[in-house]
Amino acid sequence: MRQLRNSSFSFKVTGNSLMLAGNNSKQPAVIMDVLGKTVLTSDSRKINISSLNNGIYILKIGNFTGRFIKK
Repeated sequence: MRQLRNSSFSFKVTGNSLMLAGNNSKQPAVIMDVLGKTVLTSDSRKINISSLNNGIYILKIGNFTGRFIKK
Protein backbone atom coordinates (compact mmCIF):
# COMPACT_ATOMS: atom_id res chain seq x y z
CA MET A 1 0.00 0.00 0.00
CA ARG A 2 1.26 3.45 -0.87
CA GLN A 3 -0.25 6.59 0.55
CA LEU A 4 0.49 10.22 -0.18
CA ARG A 5 -0.82 13.23 1.69
CA ASN A 6 -0.58 16.96 1.57
CA SER A 7 -2.51 19.42 3.71
CA SER A 8 -5.75 19.09 1.74
CA PHE A 9 -5.58 15.87 -0.28
CA SER A 10 -4.58 12.23 0.07
CA PHE A 11 -4.69 9.06 -1.97
CA LYS A 12 -3.67 5.46 -1.54
CA VAL A 13 -3.41 2.43 -3.79
CA THR A 14 -4.67 -0.88 -2.44
CA GLY A 15 -4.76 -3.78 -4.86
CA ASN A 16 -6.71 -2.67 -7.92
CA SER A 17 -8.24 0.42 -6.30
CA LEU A 18 -7.09 4.01 -6.03
CA MET A 19 -8.79 5.73 -3.08
CA LEU A 20 -9.05 9.54 -3.06
CA ALA A 21 -9.87 11.91 -0.19
CA GLY A 22 -9.64 15.62 0.53
CA ASN A 23 -10.74 19.04 -0.66
CA ASN A 24 -9.68 18.47 -4.27
CA SER A 25 -11.61 15.20 -4.45
CA LYS A 26 -14.68 17.00 -5.89
CA GLN A 27 -12.78 17.54 -9.14
CA PRO A 28 -12.34 14.77 -11.73
CA ALA A 29 -9.26 12.57 -11.42
CA VAL A 30 -7.04 12.18 -14.48
CA ILE A 31 -4.57 9.29 -14.61
CA MET A 32 -1.75 9.53 -17.14
CA ASP A 33 1.11 7.24 -18.10
CA VAL A 34 4.71 8.46 -17.78
CA LEU A 35 4.53 9.84 -21.34
CA GLY A 36 1.65 12.13 -20.34
CA LYS A 37 -1.06 10.23 -22.22
CA THR A 38 -4.40 10.16 -20.39
CA VAL A 39 -5.29 6.53 -19.72
CA LEU A 40 -8.22 6.95 -17.30
CA THR A 41 -10.50 9.68 -15.99
CA SER A 42 -13.01 9.37 -13.18
CA ASP A 43 -15.36 11.37 -10.96
CA SER A 44 -15.42 8.53 -8.43
CA ARG A 45 -13.50 8.61 -5.14
CA LYS A 46 -12.75 4.87 -5.49
CA ILE A 47 -11.21 4.25 -8.91
CA ASN A 48 -10.85 0.74 -10.31
CA ILE A 49 -7.35 0.59 -11.85
CA SER A 50 -7.41 -3.12 -12.75
CA SER A 51 -7.42 -2.25 -16.48
CA LEU A 52 -4.05 -0.47 -16.17
CA ASN A 53 -0.84 -2.32 -16.94
CA ASN A 54 1.75 -2.55 -14.18
CA GLY A 55 3.88 0.59 -14.10
CA ILE A 56 4.21 4.18 -12.93
CA TYR A 57 1.28 6.56 -13.35
CA ILE A 58 0.62 10.24 -12.72
CA LEU A 59 -2.52 11.34 -10.89
CA LYS A 60 -3.82 14.87 -11.48
CA ILE A 61 -6.75 16.41 -9.64
CA GLY A 62 -7.12 20.18 -9.89
CA ASN A 63 -3.78 21.71 -8.86
CA PHE A 64 -2.59 18.47 -7.23
CA THR A 65 -0.21 16.14 -9.06
CA GLY A 66 1.11 12.90 -7.61
CA ARG A 67 2.37 9.58 -8.86
CA PHE A 68 1.78 5.98 -7.98
CA ILE A 69 2.93 2.52 -8.99
CA LYS A 70 0.45 -0.10 -10.20
CA LYS A 71 1.78 -3.58 -9.37
